[in-house]
Amino acid sequence: MESAETHPDQHQASVGTQILASLRGKTKPIRTPPLYFAGLILVAGAMIVLPLVYLAVIALVIYAVYWHCINDTGLLQISHSSWISLLLYVGPIVVGAILVLFMIKPIFARRTSGGKPMVLKRAEEPLLYEFVDQLCDMVGAPHPREIAVDCQVNAAAGFKNALGLVTGNLVLMIGLPLAAGFELRQLTAVLAHEFGHFAQGSAMRLSYLIRTINAWFARLVFERDKWDRMLVTQSRRGGHYAIRLVCSACRIAIWLTRWILWCLMWTGNVISSFMLRQMEYDADRCAARVVGSSVMEGVAERASSLALAFHMSLADLSTAWREKRLADDLPMLTIARESAFQPKDRQTMADRRGAARTRLFDSHPCARDRSASVQRENAPGIFTSDLPASVLFKDFKELCCLSTIGFYRQSLGRALKPEHLHSTESMFAGHQKLRANVSALQRYFQGLIVPGHLWFSQDQSPVPDDQRREVLIQARNALAENLDRGTAAAAHYAVSDASIAQILCFRSLQSAEVKINPQKFKMDVTDEASIATAETSSRTTRSAALETLNEILNPQIRRLILASSAGDKAAPLPVDCGDGNYDVAADAPYGSRRRLIDALRSLSHLAGAIETLQQRWQALSVLLSVVRRDKNPRALVLQVMRASEQCCEQLFVVHAALRAIPYPYEHTERGATVSRYCCEQLPNKKNPSPVQKATRATLNGVFDLYMRMMSDLAQWAEEAETAIGLSPLPAPKPAAVTKA
Repeated sequence: MESAETHPDQHQASVGTQILASLRGKTKPIRTPPLYFAGLILVAGAMIVLPLVYLAVIALVIYAVYWHCINDTGLLQISHSSWISLLLYVGPIVVGAILVLFMIKPIFARRTSGGKPMVLKRAEEPLLYEFVDQLCDMVGAPHPREIAVDCQVNAAAGFKNALGLVTGNLVLMIGLPLAAGFELRQLTAVLAHEFGHFAQGSAMRLSYLIRTINAWFARLVFERDKWDRMLVTQSRRGGHYAIRLVCSACRIAIWLTRWILWCLMWTGNVISSFMLRQMEYDADRCAARVVGSSVMEGVAERASSLALAFHMSLADLSTAWREKRLADDLPMLTIARESAFQPKDRQTMADRRGAARTRLFDSHPCARDRSASVQRENAPGIFTSDLPASVLFKDFKELCCLSTIGFYRQSLGRALKPEHLHSTESMFAGHQKLRANVSALQRYFQGLIVPGHLWFSQDQSPVPDDQRREVLIQARNALAENLDRGTAAAAHYAVSDASIAQILCFRSLQSAEVKINPQKFKMDVTDEASIATAETSSRTTRSAALETLNEILNPQIRRLILASSAGDKAAPLPVDCGDGNYDVAADAPYGSRRRLIDALRSLSHLAGAIETLQQRWQALSVLLSVVRRDKNPRALVLQVMRASEQCCEQLFVVHAALRAIPYPYEHTERGATVSRYCCEQLPNKKNPSPVQKATRATLNGVFDLYMRMMSDLAQWAEEAETAIGLSPLPAPKPAAVTKA
């Protein structure tokens, strides 16, 4: 028993000996040319001057306020209009004091934290630390004092803080998805790249200084906090007009200083971007000398693929969180998502990487330029292990799970409960099943289920079992006969619906007196008469297309219900209660056909309300897209508030109906409704941005749930038709774009 328990440690020790033995030797260092190093010194010196310029501006403002206090006391001696004189004397002092405060506070403001990573101790991960130390010796870089991990698709090595410039206190950050998806030599290439920066010694310290100052300027220019919002509020609704006048003057002065900062920031980017790009080239060459130039191309491709899979995994988790379900291993979910990419998806990513170009102000070169630089190096490499990178970690699975929980807690806090975590395998299997079911839905209706409408038939007339097959055959034949007409109608519906949305958005901006570029809305006309004619034409086209689609799809939806109920003797169709709802037995299983059909029929009654909500959301969204941080026209503000109120009123109407529809699938919370699934908390109508987000979440939730239920039914129906000798219909061809 004792030997069985120690076996994993013995195995890692054996593998570790093999790995470390193959990581011996030293690479030829990347020399920093004297002219390049001199350029770095000049750039760093210029970057240091820029903050000094900012401090000089602060000092100038302080001196101007002081000079005003000393030399303009005569304003207080003017007898007439004493309140005006007092305002002229006190106003600049108040404005200057607030301006100095706003200029100084970003210097001491805390940087927003993305959450604490998990720091690994040397005693816990001895092989990882020894491997990293030996790699540092190989490239001539100092050893990191700490190694931390997180769930991002990235790796970074940097100074722990500003004192690290002197003490050399380095921290290595490893993204666990890289360790999960890379071979060991690929992860080694990424780490060697990071250590390649530090092998450059003084050059790295200079580049760190340059990057830090650039990031500091970006914070000064773009970050806003509650003080900024308070100043905006006081300038608009500050009570006495004198207070509003002083606050408005402060906002103008602050805008001017931020404009100066913006100029300094771009100056810093211009003078530093070339040098920083060169450091990336040198670090890539260092990595190529460790693992070989041929390996580097694969590293870039896989890292790009994993990054996309990571973002797609987050989108999947966002949807799963509606059911209060989360995967317990985010790195493994990322790997599973990446492994499901189709060849066409990978080709698309490769084309995008190849089409990218290095721009003048980029701090990192594009993939194509980096690849060319590495290939010119033509390094054979020293380290060639093809073991998985995860062998460096003592218990990689547990580490991924712990890091995943930490990742969730950063955004969910105490809302995260143990019962919310589910196995990654089951979560990914559910995602794959949904994709397969969506394909079945497209085959079953031949692509005629277009997004943006809740298609469902209310016909529930029974069919005798001995006639079921004949009815299904007739419906399939009818679909084949009307497919061309239906495909054309679906295209017309999609185009006309988009046209109506564009017109509504255009009119919303007109009402807000916003300057509009008609080309942005793909509109050839701007006068009201022509717009009204275009809207009437689009609505007529959409109405005709909708009528055609209903005529074709209603029998197919009845076919769907009929086929999916094959052999379901104990589960008759839900009973119409006469009020738009259908009675479902309390003991009907979650995800069962009975629950899905009941929910679909209830949702179909809300098609009109959902369409109205979608139009109001589009109007609010386009208005918010032109809102600036400050100095918005009054007409725009009024129109935004009006649109927010209208959108929120319709949102409450929709959710009142959704609360009456039980959520048909299993949910962590018992008794959950579709309303709860779509949006947990409804916003205040006076807060446009939360209203817009809640409405978008509701619309996404309704249509995602609709597609999931229809897809599940389609999969069951397709299997049932196959069982009685009716082969699945072929996958539909992509519909041609038709102008409305």
